Amino acid sequence: VGNYPGVTVEKKVGETYSQHGHAIKVIDLPGAYSLAARSPDEAVTRDVLLGRRSDTPQPDRIICVVDACNLERCLYFVHQMLDLGRPVIVVLNMMDLTARSGLEVRAAELEEALGVPVIPCAAVQGRGLVELRLAMSRHELPLARHSWTVPAPIAPAVAELQASLVAADGRPPLIARAEALLLLTDQDSVRVAGSTPLSAATGAVLENWRRRWTGQGTDWSGTLIKARYEAIQGLCREVIRRTGERGPSLADR
Repeated sequence: VGNYPGVTVEKKVGETYSQHGHAIKVIDLPGAYSLAARSPDEAVTRDVLLGRRSDTPQPDRIICVVDACNLERCLYFVHQMLDLGRPVIVVLNMMDLTARSGLEVRAAELEEALGVPVIPCAAVQGRGLVELRLAMSRHELPLARHSWTVPAPIAPAVAELQASLVAADGRPPLIARAEALLLLTDQDSVRVAGSTPLSAATGAVLENWRRRWTGQGTDWSGTLIKARYEAIQGLCREVIRRTGERGPSLADR
């Protein structure tokens, strides 16, 4: 077991059971901080979540395990997951270390803001695992109600790309919007075997917008990323409280 790029380059599949005894197939995907794949392992995660893999149906539900000590960084990925229109369970892991570092993450307020279950957890101590299994066992999970505004200069391109992804690539509308946003951040270049390539029609739409913005000097990628981070920073101001000043952690040292 390791945790550096390239260690896990494929998905792992196992089976567990709900509180009611129903079988649940669990797909463990390589870790990532965003859908922007910079390595083959991250590309596997991106393609399964976007439904690009012919050998793996898109998951019905997503469990997003995040490091509560680095919530702002991790929420970028969570934010992208919520765009997919799939039920999401957010697991705030390492909550014991968060408290020790002088931070309080208000899980209930985060759940209210995102509209999806948020489970505080300290996995190595077994805390939160029962609550997670209960959330996994629910027949219906709420869809996210988070919102963020796509910058006005970029919105027409998102709409046109979304329409092309639906018509030419067969994507569901919400998946198409999430994929359009990813394509426009210019971070979708890593490809792996088994993934469905982008259609020529959608590729032409994307290239047309890129040429137009390059001629105008528009930083389309930076504009989108900045807008998402502004929404995340506003969220963090609401749900994170510093409970005391502490020195550098062992990891920092």
